[in-house]
Amino acid sequence: MVPFVDMRRSFLIAGSLGAALVGTLACGDDGGGDMNPPQESVSDGTTDRFGIVDLSVAAGTGVAGFDGDALADRWTVRHDRLLVAVGTFRFTAADGAEVTHEASGVVDLLQASSPALLAAVNVPVGSAEVGFSLPVATSRFSAIGSTSAADLELMASNGYSIYIEGTITRKDGMTCTGDAPPVCTPAPEVRFRWGVPVGLDIDDCPTLALGEGDLIEQVLTLTGDRWFRTDFADDAEPTLRAQWIANADTDRDGETTLEELERLPAATLLRSDLGYDLRRAAPIAVTTARDFVEAQVRMMARDAFTGCKTVSAL
Repeated sequence: MVPFVDMRRSFLIAGSLGAALVGTLACGDDGGGDMNPPQESVSDGTTDRFGIVDLSVAAGTGVAGFDGDALADRWTVRHDRLLVAVGTFRFTAADGAEVTHEASGVVDLLQASSPALLAAVNVPVGSAEVGFSLPVATSRFSAIGSTSAADLELMASNGYSIYIEGTITRKDGMTCTGDAPPVCTPAPEVRFRWGVPVGLDIDDCPTLALGEGDLIEQVLTLTGDRWFRTDFADDAEPTLRAQWIANADTDRDGETTLEELERLPAATLLRSDLGYDLRRAAPIAVTTARDFVEAQVRMMARDAFTGCKTVSAL
């Protein structure tokens, strides 16, 4: 495994990108000291040559929520918490040499409207296959960026990979069951708090091509729209609906829980006559409404780097 070196961003962008990229800045340098000598390749004894991959994470579409105009059923969506655990980023060369960066942290996407730098990673020149993981958080994880200590503790103590909390609101909103005719009760606001305890590994992402001294940005963009989509397609303008969340509040207490979703058949709640397609391109079998949430979370993870194809449980 080729060692990872996390360089100072200011040093990288300043353009000192030659052989110095394979060393680290000398501590306590008074201006007259030299850089550490270049690393030697374990495979052929020659000096390694590197490009730089800037890894960052950012919030994408729908992280804050949506106004009523965005959803086909006119619900307004607000996310109060959207937390994601990020793990290992992998860059694998054609000869099998691998560079990794262990982020091991929790990101508060509501505080990530601009890309937040995770690391500047030295990757050997040539082509590199890319992969990454969104594991369950543990006590070893740290808070990334503006993530609060309370949010880090929530993720780590429960072993969540992703946590979603918010509300859907509509002045004339209803919770309805059945369809012949449906039985409805007023529900102007419905809460949801869903923690997903399944780590995910994402692979088969587009290959990077790095020349010596190249600086490539890789932004992990995580969205908040997937659980409102009606299918698993990659449509640029998907149809979004939220009525299913209101209808899943079977005890009418104003909150839809994962336990309620687990008891509800997906095909009954997410009906094909409303445009739902629970089979085409689904990453897992969708039997219950909870399966639908977890399947859409997998799609959120897969789409974080454009063009990734494979997502699986860790």
